[in-house]
Amino acid sequence: MGPKGAWQFLDLPKAFSASLDTRGRVPIVFTVSGKAFRVSAFPDGKGGHQINFNKAMQAAAAGKGGNAKATVAVDAAKRTVVPPKDLKAALAKDASARAAFDGLAPSHQKAYVDWIEEAKRPETRAKRVAETLNRLKRGEKFW
Repeated sequence: MGPKGAWQFLDLPKAFSASLDTRGRVPIVFTVSGKAFRVSAFPDGKGGHQINFNKAMQAAAAGKGGNAKATVAVDAAKRTVVPPKDLKAALAKDASARAAFDGLAPSHQKAYVDWIEEAKRPETRAKRVAETLNRLKRGEKFW
């Protein structure tokens, strides 16, 4: 799924899904080859849960020659996203954008932060910070 197959679905063990108190989205810590990822498990439509296994997770797993040890646990810790300095400074100057950012779920905050941090050139990054403020003021989630 996604551009160039960047995402794959990974079905979680049925026993894990059965142990949850919900059939909805669940925040989890997924650890592969000793590297922990804070992600969400989503219902798979068949009574279980799955996660999107992204490129970073795939790289951690591939580092072990194709076989990797993975664990999954419910993540009870509060999720917080720390904006990078340039976004933080821009939000400090715009109360409505800051309120909108603070009102987003951590996953949407992280999507904006990741988008900004993926920029390779300073001018692209500055454009993305400005666009983020505009989108926030229009009440837009990242995706």
